[in-house]
Amino acid sequence: MHIKIQLPRQKHIASIIFQVKRFLVRFIQVFGIVSKTRIAPVRIAKVKELASKNKVEKKELSPSRNKNEQSPFCFGKLDDQFKEKLTWQVPERFNTKFSNARVWGTRGAVITKDNELVFDLSREFKVDRPIEHTIYATILLEKVRYYSGSTAVLASAGANVYFHWLFDILPRIGILEEGGIIDKVDNFILGYTGLIFQQETLGLLGIEEDKIIASTNNWKFHVECEQLYVPSLFSTHDMVSDFQTSFLRNKFLTKRKIPSKKERIYISRQSSIGRKIGNEEEFLSVLHKYDIMTYQLENLTFREQIELFSNAEIIIGSHGSGFSNIVFCEPGTKVIDLFPKSFINPCFWSIANNVELHYTYILTDNIKNNNNPQHDDIYITSEQMGFIEQVLSLN
Repeated sequence: MHIKIQLPRQKHIASIIFQVKRFLVRFIQVFGIVSKTRIAPVRIAKVKELASKNKVEKKELSPSRNKNEQSPFCFGKLDDQFKEKLTWQVPERFNTKFSNARVWGTRGAVITKDNELVFDLSREFKVDRPIEHTIYATILLEKVRYYSGSTAVLASAGANVYFHWLFDILPRIGILEEGGIIDKVDNFILGYTGLIFQQETLGLLGIEEDKIIASTNNWKFHVECEQLYVPSLFSTHDMVSDFQTSFLRNKFLTKRKIPSKKERIYISRQSSIGRKIGNEEEFLSVLHKYDIMTYQLENLTFREQIELFSNAEIIIGSHGSGFSNIVFCEPGTKVIDLFPKSFINPCFWSIANNVELHYTYILTDNIKNNNNPQHDDIYITSEQMGFIEQVLSLN
């Protein structure tokens, strides 16, 4: 029996386009039509392969390992998104050093001097295959700007999102520190747009603005660096390791005032694009019985958010970046994370486990919003409100 295996149409077309572009790139390179640094990478490589060929210096700091998570408390049966991550793999942690390597795009794609895309240091969201990387949406790259001295790449996907900035980008500074590299760095490549939380956190970490090379224009950002340090990336699945949480707590949880009364916080998303609570007034009437106050975190400075969450005993709200601040909570704090059924992400569960918080999640009915499941609003049923009251009443 003859079986014909066919790729899905979209992936098949993407593969053909990639091969055509690769042929054009090789043609341009062979005939010297433009400089090698102007054409998209000819080859795709990973750090392990490059290190074996002495094309990069790699210093391992911590090997990959399995991490077991404590099962969350929930309304109904445990969702598969959580089941699948009860055990997950924490990636290897390491530093790399390249000579005359290049960095392209907002998210800091790394290219060797031999024009190889280092795929495991060049993350983009929802890109699992190298041929889907946006660098292959073009053939000719912008002319490079050259930087002498030592430069470090901190840029990665999601720099404008509070969660990704805190957990995917800033802890890479910790990897540089762990490897004894941070004091050697003259400049940092970052997707820096001057957002308030970016300014505040970098200021607290002692990184001056004049040391930042902002990779903000994706198609035009293209630099070559005499010495390039690139720390490893964290999990692609939004699960957070204890290294990431420890880095943030050690850097930002400084001496603080001990309040006479603990905070009880409801994180409102009324100013956000999506995941608002459709029956919020009814929900607030329940929360007020437990002295829970409403906060719109975008109105607070980074330091004020740290103070608020570090003094909290209850955090509740619709899933969103504001929950990132639970990393600053004291052990034993109750966290209640509300999801629309159309969008589930266990990231805050892993943070809660690292900091020893009591994490509960509830999957609510979703209200369609903007044809984007991530933006669907939520509706809390009376039964779910009763469950929330039970959790709030537990000692």
